[in-house]
Amino acid sequence: MDREEGVRVAPAETHDNPRIIPPMKFKTLPFAAAAGLGVYAGLPFAQAATISQSANLGAGNQWNQATYWGGNTVQAGNDYQTGTGFGASNYAFTVNGRTFDYTGEVRDAQDAGVNNTFGGDRLVLSAGTRLLSKAQSITGVTSTVNLLTQGGYIASAANSSGNRSFLAGSITIASGTDTALLLNAPGTFAWTVNSALSGAVDTTLYVTVGGSGNEVKNGTLNLNSNFDSFAGTLYLSTVANSKVLPGNPTSALFSIANSAPLAALNLATGSANFSFNLNNALSFRAVTVNGTVLNPGTYDFAALDTLAPGKFVNNSGTLTVIPEPSAVLLGGLAMLGGWRRRRTTRSGG
Repeated sequence: MDREEGVRVAPAETHDNPRIIPPMKFKTLPFAAAAGLGVYAGLPFAQAATISQSANLGAGNQWNQATYWGGNTVQAGNDYQTGTGFGASNYAFTVNGRTFDYTGEVRDAQDAGVNNTFGGDRLVLSAGTRLLSKAQSITGVTSTVNLLTQGGYIASAANSSGNRSFLAGSITIASGTDTALLLNAPGTFAWTVNSALSGAVDTTLYVTVGGSGNEVKNGTLNLNSNFDSFAGTLYLSTVANSKVLPGNPTSALFSIANSAPLAALNLATGSANFSFNLNNALSFRAVTVNGTVLNPGTYDFAALDTLAPGKFVNNSGTLTVIPEPSAVLLGGLAMLGGWRRRRTTRSGG
C-alpha cells in the first residue's frame, strides 16, 4: 500500500517496540483552497449598525415606530441611539445635587395596557435624553428592552394612580457615567424593575421617586434586578423639592429584592418622606445610611431604626456589609503564614 506523501505511518506496535505516534504532518493546501478559506474568513459578516433618533414624538407613539429613527425599521441586529437638540432643555429632577434634564425622548408604549418589547438589539440613552415609560394596567404590563445608558435616564410616568408596570431586559451603565430610575407617576403607582444591571465601580444608579410636577407621589419602586455584574453605587432617594408621601404602612417607597455583593448601597434617608422596605436579607460591599458609613456586619430593623428612626418598614429583613475582600485575603494569608511557621518550628525541633 502506497504511503501518501507527507504523512508518516507509525510502525506496528510490539512488546519490544511500543508504538510511539509522532506529530502528525499534513499536506499543504493548494493555493486556491487556502485562498478560498481566506476569503471565507474575511467575509463581511453583518455588523450592528447604530441608528440615531431623528425626531421627538408625542403621546400615542412608541419606540418601534420608524418615524423615531429617520424612517428606519426597528429590527434585531441594530442599536438605536437617542438624540438631543429637539427643542429647549426640559428640567426633570435633582437628586444628590445631580440635575437631570432632557431634549430628546423616546416613549415605550402606544397602548399603555399591553406588553411592549423593543425590536432592536439595544436602546442607547445619550446624555440629555430619557426613555419615558407610559405602560400601566391594574395587573401590570411589561416593557422589555436592553438599555445602554450614557448619561440618559429612565422614567415611569404613567397617567393613572393605583396601577402598576414592569421593566425587563437589561441596563448597562457606561463606565464613568450615571443614570436614574425615576418613578414619577401619580399616587400609589407601583413600578417593578426586573432588568439585569451591569456597571463598573465608577458608575451610579439613582433610584428615586418624585418629580417636578404638582402631583403627589406615594407609590413604590421595587428594584428586583440581578446585580451579579454591577460594582457601582445604588443611590436611593426621593427627588428634591417634590411632593412625596411615605408610602402605605405595609410597604414603602423603595424595596430591593436581591443582594449586590459587589456594589455599594447609599440610602438617603434624610430625603423627603424616605422609606425603605426591609423585607429581604441583603448584602453589599458597602452601605451608607443618611451619611453614616456602616462597619462590616449585619444590621436588623432595630439597628437601622436607631440610625434613621421611622425610615425603615420592618418586614424581617436585614442589611449586611461584607468585609472587604482584601482584608479577608490578608487575614487568610496571615493565618497561612502562621501555620507554616508553626510547622517549620516543629519540624526543626
